[in-house]
Amino acid sequence: MTKKLPLLFISCLALLSIRVSAQTELEIEGLEGSLLSNVEAYISAIPEEEYSTSLRFQSRLEKNARDALKALGYYDPSMNFSIEGKEGEHTLVFSVNAGEPVYIYVSDITITGEAKTDIDFINAVDNSGLNLGEIINHGKYEDLKRTLQNLALRKGYFDGEFTLSRLEIAPGRHQALVLLHYQSGQRYHFGKTKIEGSQIEDQRVRSIIPFKEGDPYLASQIGELNQSLSNTEWFSSVYVEPELKSARMSQQLPINVYVAPQVRNQLETSIGYSTDVGVRGKIGWKKPWFNKYGHSLDTGLSISKPEKEATISYRIPLEQVLKDYYIVKYGLKSIDNRDTDSLESNLAFERHWVLDSGWHRAIFTRFLYEEFTQGVQDGTAWLVLPGVSFSKSRSRGGTMPMWGDKKTFSIEATDQALTSDAKLLRLLAQGAIVRSIGENHRGVARGEIGAMYTD
Repeated sequence: MTKKLPLLFISCLALLSIRVSAQTELEIEGLEGSLLSNVEAYISAIPEEEYSTSLRFQSRLEKNARDALKALGYYDPSMNFSIEGKEGEHTLVFSVNAGEPVYIYVSDITITGEAKTDIDFINAVDNSGLNLGEIINHGKYEDLKRTLQNLALRKGYFDGEFTLSRLEIAPGRHQALVLLHYQSGQRYHFGKTKIEGSQIEDQRVRSIIPFKEGDPYLASQIGELNQSLSNTEWFSSVYVEPELKSARMSQQLPINVYVAPQVRNQLETSIGYSTDVGVRGKIGWKKPWFNKYGHSLDTGLSISKPEKEATISYRIPLEQVLKDYYIVKYGLKSIDNRDTDSLESNLAFERHWVLDSGWHRAIFTRFLYEEFTQGVQDGTAWLVLPGVSFSKSRSRGGTMPMWGDKKTFSIEATDQALTSDAKLLRLLAQGAIVRSIGENHRGVARGEIGAMYTD
């Protein structure tokens, strides 16, 4: 029995230590702003259950705080501890005086090669926060190195390298020497673009390419080409690959584009219910590419007890396939609801332009014919409606954006001189806005205002 007493005694001490540690709080005094935030970030690596008033824990706190302050240029802080509170509920007060900071005494940051005159590289250095007389910040030094390397990759300086990269600190003198030399080499340019696997006429696909052979390389234009090819809906897969290995000698970067045709027919069905029309069924048939010229066909049929509607749309891309195209639409709608019976036919010819400013402009003419019976009255209506519309949308966040807005303005007019049954002028403005509410919620607001004159 005597042999077991020490083990029991040690176990009790361990339990007591854990209980005391769990009730120790930490309070930091003497710092504010970025200094306090950085010290708190470094100390957060220590689990709270390990907090205590022990000398070992105090030493650990002091080391983390010193590292945090050094990162921001404070190499000579003074620190002390005090313990407040009653037994079992202690508060460890950690008082810190950051001391005098270390200033940049020598700032030797040099860009050589073609990037020497590149405005993005010049701005990166100017805005680095590593100029003469500023407080040294290790994070800004590393950020500048990463920025220069990322710029080189984005803008085609693939042979760039640091010939000198050194940060020297003299804590006793409160001085820092920043030595950073970057040799960019020559900038690469776009070479020939090869397209494989396309079922669409080569000239049509090439009209989407946002660069020409010989243009300076930009990684963003590779991404733009990839996205634009996907947006045509002609292809089931798209892969754009710069061929870097073969460009080392000439600095001309060949671009390989690999695509696979989209299926020629797509069918979509759905069924739903609403209080207005009851059960509703829909079926859609789409041909993403109708022929080698990239024409496309989209049809739809919607059926419910009071309403039946059929639509067909044919799109004809022009020289700039995503920015310049015609659309021909036809729709037929039948309504049989209580004392209203109508058959409406709608034919439209549209010309679309997507402008560099982001605005989408459309000029159109619609031909509307309707036969109707309402109660004991019946009749027909015929309108030829030319019009124009402008719309612009912005969004961030992919298919479920957390930020965005859209605005649309349109005007339509007709007169008996156009063989219409009546004179009509219609103005319409629509808008929608999407904003995030917290991290996981979003709000959507829509508005519409219009005016119509008829005679």
